[in-house]
Amino acid sequence: METQDHDQDATIANSTDQDRQIYENGSHYLRNASTDLDVSNVKEWYEEFTAADGETLSPDSSIVQCVSSDHLNTDLIEDRVTRLASSIEVRQRFCSACHDLFNNWPDLDQGLEPEITSLRSEGSDESDRSADWQRAVTRSCCTVELEAATRQGCRFCAFLMQTLRDADQLDTFRKVEARLGYLGKDVKACLSIQNWANALMTSSQILWLNLPGKISGHCNNGWASNLKVYAKIFPSSADCFDQQREALDIAKDWLQTCLRDHTLCNKSSATLSHCWGSGKTFRLTPDNYDSCLSTIQFEELPKTFKDAIETTRRIGLQYLWIDSLCIIQGDEDDWRRKAATMSSVYGGSSINIAATSAPDDKHGCFLKQPYFSGGLRAKVTIKGKQRVQEFRSSDVYRDSVEDTYLATRAWALQERLLSPRTLSLGIRGAHWACSTMTASEYLPEKIIGLRQYVPHRVHGFKDVWYEIVPQYSAGALTFPKDKLPALAGIARRVYDEAEDDYLAGMWRDHFEAQLCWTVVEPSAHRPPWRAPTWSWASIDGKVLLVALTLSRTKHLLPDIYTHLRDYDVKALGLDPFGEVAIGALRLSCSVMVACRITDKAPSSGTQAGKTEVVVDSDDGQDEFPVQMDCSDEFPRSQDEIVYLLPMIGGENGTHEKPQGGEWIKSMSIFGILLRPTGINKGEFHRIGSFEFRYGLLWKSEGTEDFYNSFLKILGKEGTKTAEAVCTEVITDSEYPEERFLITLL
Repeated sequence: METQDHDQDATIANSTDQDRQIYENGSHYLRNASTDLDVSNVKEWYEEFTAADGETLSPDSSIVQCVSSDHLNTDLIEDRVTRLASSIEVRQRFCSACHDLFNNWPDLDQGLEPEITSLRSEGSDESDRSADWQRAVTRSCCTVELEAATRQGCRFCAFLMQTLRDADQLDTFRKVEARLGYLGKDVKACLSIQNWANALMTSSQILWLNLPGKISGHCNNGWASNLKVYAKIFPSSADCFDQQREALDIAKDWLQTCLRDHTLCNKSSATLSHCWGSGKTFRLTPDNYDSCLSTIQFEELPKTFKDAIETTRRIGLQYLWIDSLCIIQGDEDDWRRKAATMSSVYGGSSINIAATSAPDDKHGCFLKQPYFSGGLRAKVTIKGKQRVQEFRSSDVYRDSVEDTYLATRAWALQERLLSPRTLSLGIRGAHWACSTMTASEYLPEKIIGLRQYVPHRVHGFKDVWYEIVPQYSAGALTFPKDKLPALAGIARRVYDEAEDDYLAGMWRDHFEAQLCWTVVEPSAHRPPWRAPTWSWASIDGKVLLVALTLSRTKHLLPDIYTHLRDYDVKALGLDPFGEVAIGALRLSCSVMVACRITDKAPSSGTQAGKTEVVVDSDDGQDEFPVQMDCSDEFPRSQDEIVYLLPMIGGENGTHEKPQGGEWIKSMSIFGILLRPTGINKGEFHRIGSFEFRYGLLWKSEGTEDFYNSFLKILGKEGTKTAEAVCTEVITDSEYPEERFLITLL
């Protein structure tokens, strides 16, 4: 349903002389990167653009990509925004266009009561279904108008502008506007509003800006999928946060409320999470240790430290931990002692202050950009009845916390996850997260429906280890040897929860599945030794624990080919969760397959980017794709033999159904690629991983049935190969089939 007629081709009108100047070719509003546009080229583009289907049009569409090389005259845009802003009136922090929209909010509820009391009913009859996914096309606007109103203080226009910026689509909208305006076409973007399924049950609607001259008919179609934001529905009595308050005053309220009401958060003090940067700033050293015990001059501190101190005082706390001032820099023993206490330092604090956007200590915490909007609430009127709508992106937490400069640093992850509450300060303002709620300075009450790690502080870290490792391993470290120490605080917390054995970044429980970790993008070289090759901590780059994710689900990957028999892992210092000195595993396996690494890379389907290995047999040669741990793990000789060691396999949880057929289970087998050390028989280093999969979807992508081909080879050659290369054959195994012992270093 549409509550307003909207001609997708829009009305073509003559531009004023002023508008024509803005859209002139050459040195004004629009210029092609290589040659000036001429009218015929733009007209040809316009015909294709007009014919394009708005339901499928996306930023990757060729007709949209055509404008990417256009050059915008930002000076002329700025001049137009400035002149237009002077004519825009803003009352109660909204412009007249937004007041008109809110006072005439489209009725998508089919006459049903819009109050929140009716939105949370336990069930609904068929009559309620009439409001499902209903939509309206409403307010039209251009980016210059939105920005001008934003400059004048309109909160909703600022929110729409921020949506375009966050999606990296502002320039695209402006370039399309410029081309249309150059031809004299009076075509603007328009705002669509849609119920999120049955809005009376979800209490939400979805909004998006349509590309000028185009309309997406559903929130999951075309441009809407890139620009949709959410509007949570509240009763008319809900607070709209009309009075703008300072972020630190809001933060003080958050902290006081949390300490008073949230029993799960009741700890005590403050810590700072920050990026050091490469410059020399004030730090605690053996030379200034004695003087720092007496006095530290505030003026000598970098801006980030000063802002953190101001924040600590403003929210009512007295003490602040700053790692570079609390750990003696250059003293290895002091560093190891303090690094081992991070779980209690951050876990025992009242709050962690995170300088999310500062690349070093000089930039500070308060870096919010002018006219930034992180969401808002507003009263809307539908046929005389009022309610409150909360407008926000679904990625508020991700954008403010997880996708920030600070989040690229590995140490910062455990500082955030261990702390009972975190106050993030950066270019997106202030953001709060504790064990019971998340909020922002724009939406100070609890924000519902955000994906983030906060609940794991309540339920424990062990069950989400498969999520923590990928995020942590993607982070950067100034000192590579910190790979395990920078995660030691979380590891200690997991041990306290589960009392499981910790093996260089992995746990004894489900160890076989963890051993099948795979690197997303192999680094060029294996770094200097800091962990055994079987541990993901031995390499750089993001790793995934796909097999662990699946094996944690009952009945998935039931076929076991290899078990961990025993291990010898020793810590380098006193911290059993920090640096390791040695790490050896003994595995009992049932089968292995000999192969050779080739210089050929598979190019079909999902195997692109991997390395190919060849298995020689009496029936000829079989080729299989593997993922190398590092790019430099090339063959040492043309005839070098390496080994495929399967770990676990079977049904992977995916079911596929051919048209008119029966459901078929998709199958996988996970394992690792091993290279003999050349020192002792049956002793190996890990150099890669593999997943051989079979299913209809897998085949449709042009990928061979590696799963069944590999099983066939295992049946013919697996036992004989394992017996030939193992350290010893055992008969007392708990697993009778897994008789062959090998060692991984």
